[in-house]
Amino acid sequence: MLGATVSHWRGTTRGVRYVHRSMFEALSPWSEEELVELSKLRGGYTLFSDPGVVDYLSLPALKVEVDSVELVLAFVDPSATQLQVDKLSLSVSLEGEGAEAEVKLRPGVIEGSAKRRVSRAGRARLALLGELEASIEGLKASTEVSVKLAEAIDACTGFRYELPSAEPTLLITEESVAPSHVMKSLALTGPTISWMSEGKYRLPLTLDLPSKPGVKHEVELPQPSPCRMA
Repeated sequence: MLGATVSHWRGTTRGVRYVHRSMFEALSPWSEEELVELSKLRGGYTLFSDPGVVDYLSLPALKVEVDSVELVLAFVDPSATQLQVDKLSLSVSLEGEGAEAEVKLRPGVIEGSAKRRVSRAGRARLALLGELEASIEGLKASTEVSVKLAEAIDACTGFRYELPSAEPTLLITEESVAPSHVMKSLALTGPTISWMSEGKYRLPLTLDLPSKPGVKHEVELPQPSPCRMA
């Protein structure tokens, strides 16, 4: 599912509108079953939202027919997220001032601490930065999303970021539903990054000092395996 705000012209007047497309890639033929096994819905996925700009969901899913209505079932389970590394260290310095961050990558959670070593006013910022380019049925979109993880002003601060939707959630929707509505149903109204099977993702640590441009050190995160439905 991809939704994006695009420009359009009516005469000489320029406006914007939200457009969305969906695509279901069938991996097996239709069959009749009385029960749906959730284990078939487990796998890598991507939830990515830059509210008002781009919403993107790519998930393993099942299509079922209930009373002649075709529904799509998808399972969002952040706790199944497992990256290829479990710990990262970042540091940055400028003119004797510095900042450090220790990051632990747990299933469904990014946590750790950030601290600064500055004798004057300043701060250290750690974020999760995502870049995504997507295309579905002729609709193309690209955007960058930044999620704040920590900000250290006085000394050391701990942080914990639970990948949305924090708890395992079964989605029941239709292909015609806009991805922005799916995001709202998951109570995701701000910048959102979860699992990260598609796109590029980095952890930038930035040191801000008065009258100086920010300096940063960043590391790129590895990606889980690709998913099957968009």
